[in-house]
Amino acid sequence: MAAAKSHPDKDRFKSRIPSPEMQREVAAKTLEFGDWLEKNVDPDKVPPEMRHRIAYALNYARKQFEVIGKQTNFLKYVKHMWPEFIQGKHHTIMADALQQVSDGKQKRLIVEACPRSTKSEFCSVYLPTYHLGRFPHTKIMQFSNKKTLATKFGGQVKTRMDSKEYHAIFPSVWISRDVKSREAFETDFFGGRYVAMGVGAKAAGEGGDIIIIDDPHSEQDIIGGMKGSKDRWDQKWEWFNGIRQRLQPNGAIVIVATRWAPGDITGRCLQEHAKGLENWTRLSFPAIEMDPETGEERSYFPEWKPLEELQKLRDQLPLWQWMAQYQQVPMSRGANTIRTEWWVKWDRREDPRPGEVVGKYKIPPVTYKIQCWDTAYGKDKQKSDYSACTTWGVFQEPVYSKELGKTEMQNRLILIDAVRGRWEFPELKERCRAQFKLHKPDVALVEVKASGYSLIQEMAQSGITLHPHAVSRVSDQANDLGSRLHLVSDIFRQGMVYALTEERWAMDVVEETSTAPHGDHDDYATTVHMAVSRFRKLGFIKLGDDRSDDEDEDGVDRNSIRPSGYY
Repeated sequence: MAAAKSHPDKDRFKSRIPSPEMQREVAAKTLEFGDWLEKNVDPDKVPPEMRHRIAYALNYARKQFEVIGKQTNFLKYVKHMWPEFIQGKHHTIMADALQQVSDGKQKRLIVEACPRSTKSEFCSVYLPTYHLGRFPHTKIMQFSNKKTLATKFGGQVKTRMDSKEYHAIFPSVWISRDVKSREAFETDFFGGRYVAMGVGAKAAGEGGDIIIIDDPHSEQDIIGGMKGSKDRWDQKWEWFNGIRQRLQPNGAIVIVATRWAPGDITGRCLQEHAKGLENWTRLSFPAIEMDPETGEERSYFPEWKPLEELQKLRDQLPLWQWMAQYQQVPMSRGANTIRTEWWVKWDRREDPRPGEVVGKYKIPPVTYKIQCWDTAYGKDKQKSDYSACTTWGVFQEPVYSKELGKTEMQNRLILIDAVRGRWEFPELKERCRAQFKLHKPDVALVEVKASGYSLIQEMAQSGITLHPHAVSRVSDQANDLGSRLHLVSDIFRQGMVYALTEERWAMDVVEETSTAPHGDHDDYATTVHMAVSRFRKLGFIKLGDDRSDDEDEDGVDRNSIRPSGYY
């Protein structure tokens, strides 16, 4: 590969180039001087030659001010380079984040959106050209699951950097003329570099100030993952760990991807974030989202993809494919799952009703609390399954009834807290005592199995009553978790369950439930079924086909633990 052209005074020349901020300040001062002249100086008293020079200077300053705006604002730059661009609200969010990447303020970014959302154009085409224009001495590495796709991105980057529109914004940045490749090229004079490769490449000798990974998983990865094989996920993760060692100091990584499985690269990065190992920012744009004010479905990009078109596509695609490609919720084929968008987002920091504060949010007063445990413990904490606990409450919320034509108070459920860990039995007991003391539930449930019975007996000696939760006896086919979640799915679909989805623990519960029973873990999902089914059995939440008898399926009289006078 031919080296970029060099110059003996390159470093001294670069130091003389004024920064965009300095250029902006000079242009602003020039325009300010022009305004002062217009207000304070009689034009007839200014010599014609001087008037011409002033007009030229002001016109130049206005043009320069406009150019500097495009040099320092990613979205303005995109609109300049792409006049036909149709802007949606998700583009504004993406552009702000990518601006932060170029400014060096955002180091780890994940962008998830459905096909034809402009995510690749923004991240894999316009971000490299914009950043190399601003900082032509930097290095960018671009990866995609196929080398042909990476080469295509490289060609688009090169074409835009060779265009007159580009040089109108960055006149001093050119691609070295003696480099013909679309996969790797340098910026003339400055020594910056762009390289595009397929995922799996070792990239020996390369380094990047920005590493962009666009659509890292191949069709073979997806098919293998759907069949339950984790080998391909593991191989890609191993490759990713090697590539990020190529990152320059203070560099940034941008991942553009569709979520296919909890074990894909994005999922594992989010696990790192949850453990505090990396600070990832995740931008996820479900194709169909719920309007927080009306509770009705709406398109994420109505200017380009009308809601009716997306709803029709949802009906045509297999559920697992729709959830992965369009909703960014990984799941397995044939999974009976609770969709992420069915959870109602609770984001109120203020509420006039007396209630408790959970994290940075205030929840309304709950009239009944249920705490659920799914237990597992072993001597080896690294290999044992998780034990998990979720705490729930029922509260009243004003809901507009189309049938009645008015707003009435109805019961709703809210996830208040969630914890889990690999705990040995002594620590599990302490965690149980702490959660019971913290939330003071009206009833605490433990799934019936060996470890559950042991915990019930131990807690009884501490004065804490834990009720065993038996699997439904509706039918033998309903004993698996997927079928049990299906039995309560209508409660979620009708918008009866709230979650503080900005809290990390709540996000974990929502995501795991959406992938159950085929995700990496199902402990949280088990407690979700326990809680929601118990609220339903107690009569707090009702569906049209609910039974009217008072006896619980595991032999507990509903009225014995229902608060008196609730209805």
